[in-house]
Amino acid sequence: MKVNRFVVHELIKEAKKKEESVVEPVLVLSKTLAVIDPSSVTLIEEIHKSFSGHTSLKHTHFVDRNDKVFKKSFEAYVADMEDDKFYSFSEDSLKELKVEISNKPFATGGYYIYADYVYDHKRFIGVFLLRKRPGLNLIFKDGVFAVAPTENLNIDKIAMGFRLNYEIYKSEASERSYIALITNQQDKLSGYFKDWVVAAGVISDEKNTNQLIKILNGIDLPKDDQGNDKYTRESFKKACFDFVDQHPDKEVSLKNLSIYLFGEEKDTALNDYANSNQIIIDNEFRRNSAAWNKLITIKAKVEGIELNVDYSKLNDNEVDVQEDKNIIIIRSEELVKQIIEKKNAPANP
Repeated sequence: MKVNRFVVHELIKEAKKKEESVVEPVLVLSKTLAVIDPSSVTLIEEIHKSFSGHTSLKHTHFVDRNDKVFKKSFEAYVADMEDDKFYSFSEDSLKELKVEISNKPFATGGYYIYADYVYDHKRFIGVFLLRKRPGLNLIFKDGVFAVAPTENLNIDKIAMGFRLNYEIYKSEASERSYIALITNQQDKLSGYFKDWVVAAGVISDEKNTNQLIKILNGIDLPKDDQGNDKYTRESFKKACFDFVDQHPDKEVSLKNLSIYLFGEEKDTALNDYANSNQIIIDNEFRRNSAAWNKLITIKAKVEGIELNVDYSKLNDNEVDVQEDKNIIIIRSEELVKQIIEKKNAPANP
């Protein structure tokens, strides 16, 4: 974990009650970037971990427009990566947000933490909204421990956040979901926050499902107590398929699926594999039926003939099943070649 630079500002605004008028937000700016020390590194690391595991995390990218201060000041910063440009990015974008939420009666403020850091050899630039939560602490006074009220930053429940994967952002790939967003409003992203950071629509359930299939095809199989594979690859995928389809709403939770497959102590197994292999996937989503069916293999057997067909191969160009004619047509030059070679090979004595 390495923190390149970070700064904290406070935007003060209370949610409006029915009988109250909207109070003008107040922006309290740090005069300089924050000092990077062990405590600040721990803070950013804990925020990163909390963000990564947030159930409402959604992936997207910038909208192709340049009329908002947030995006323009961000691009000015990444053009030269200087301290003053980073500070300007934080200051200018928050001044824009202050104006935008002034007429949002239920929008509230908090501490905005801007951070440029490296975690697990990947560079991120993030903006995280944290709020305080009441708590208790023990203090030693006059020879006695006493309970005292206190307030702490609520890192476990990040109110809203923006995190950009810089490596993906700078890549040449055509589909780059380099932005991750979270909000505390269940599965709906805050409209004003999304507009502020100039974010496009989130990735689809179909893409999430295809990304999960990629993970399940590549991740190491779970081991038993003796270190042996608990599944074959096919039985592993079948177990995943059944687990997800047993959910009433066909929803996928990477955490719950990891626990089911790998055990309680490895509840981040699927997420860790995705992060290590730059596979962009939301933590929770509803599986897409058409994409999900590609995970399984259909097996059919009659005397002298046995077929194992990936669901994705059932189409007019590969394995054409004509139900009305009771015909299966397999269109494969390579398969024909293999059968002919074996047919013409001399019989073993």
